[in-house]
Amino acid sequence: MPLVFESLDSLPYIDADVSVADRAQADALISRELRKINQEPLHPSVQPLPGSRDSEFIRKEIDRVSAGQPWEGGIELARYEAPDEPGLDDNTQIWHKALRTASISSTYLAGRSINMSLLEELGKNAWLISNSQLDEILKSLSKESELLKQETEAINRERKAVQESAKAEISALEDTWKRAGLIYFISHPSFYPLFRARLFPILLLSIFVYALLFTFAFLPQVAFLAIFHNGGAWINATILVLGEGAAIVAVLFEGFFVDETLVDVFDAVLVNEGLGDLVSQGRLLDPTAEDAVKSLGKPTISSVYAPFSLRQIVEFVILLPLNLVPFVGVPLFLFLTGYRAGPFHHWRYFKLRGFGKKERGEYIRQRQLKYTWFGTVAMVLQLVPGLSMFFLLTTAAGSALWATRMERARRMREALTERSDLESYQDQAAA
Repeated sequence: MPLVFESLDSLPYIDADVSVADRAQADALISRELRKINQEPLHPSVQPLPGSRDSEFIRKEIDRVSAGQPWEGGIELARYEAPDEPGLDDNTQIWHKALRTASISSTYLAGRSINMSLLEELGKNAWLISNSQLDEILKSLSKESELLKQETEAINRERKAVQESAKAEISALEDTWKRAGLIYFISHPSFYPLFRARLFPILLLSIFVYALLFTFAFLPQVAFLAIFHNGGAWINATILVLGEGAAIVAVLFEGFFVDETLVDVFDAVLVNEGLGDLVSQGRLLDPTAEDAVKSLGKPTISSVYAPFSLRQIVEFVILLPLNLVPFVGVPLFLFLTGYRAGPFHHWRYFKLRGFGKKERGEYIRQRQLKYTWFGTVAMVLQLVPGLSMFFLLTTAAGSALWATRMERARRMREALTERSDLESYQDQAAA
């Protein structure tokens, strides 16, 4: 038999209601598991349970209640009744028994008479005192019950707040397998037109740029880096050329209006995730459209995914020589580039939120490490020759998913704050 019992707790404020199909599946699983449990008798060395020590009357009463039989007993009234007088022909034993019974009845009746007189004289006051004592006990229990009720409500309120505040994070963790920008973009065919629109010309442009760089600039840079890195010059030169190509392609992408496509990807993900009200702050939406991409209308404010920053391009070029530093040069280059580029992936989100420069800076400062990591990964993907455009779009999808999670968490916190203020107001009004 099992000796370990599990105690399972649910998340009632997060978990959805169990459907009929899920309930049937769970019951079937429980039945299968129960069949595996060893239900054999206990080992002979285990002592049996001790028998009942109840009296015969208690055992009979338990049996009566178990059988559902009505109670047929009560107060024996015969003791208060005068016995019948025996006949003249009865023997002496019958008369002795009758006299004994009469003496007992007389004693009971005398005692009852005394008790009734005492009850008449003192019972009323004793009854009032007893009621007063019981009333005090009841008030004390009611007060204690009310305190326990308030504590229970406070615990449940806190439990609900904790669960609801973690709901967005839990949902995000549950959907991690499908929430990566790359997988999300691939798993939504409605996004493909955004990719096909400018894929072919940009793909040709990227291949052309990288082909020129690897043909004419790669070997000279290998020769130059061999002075500092010896055998590692080939790897560092590859990273250096890829970085140069990414910078050139980034500049040329602006001429092909790729930023507009990134805005469409970002907005479409937000709409698809149920944040159309946020996107409507920056563009018109068609609620009758069959998918999120087709619902995107004309912008009503400046639509920029990441603003073109000459400073960022200059910093990128300035940081390229870091690749000359052995071992740590390449990781340091990618980290510093990601530090600068990371926050730009949420420029559109900041615009839709209506952030000013101060608010934007404070928001980024609180999440600088996350933005640096995101920007570093995005930068590494941009170094993949020929696929930089594709990864640029999937990065936009990933940044939109990240913004979706933060926006849901923000709205959840605001809803909890409003609810807490309302409950506090209601408590004060009730008091």
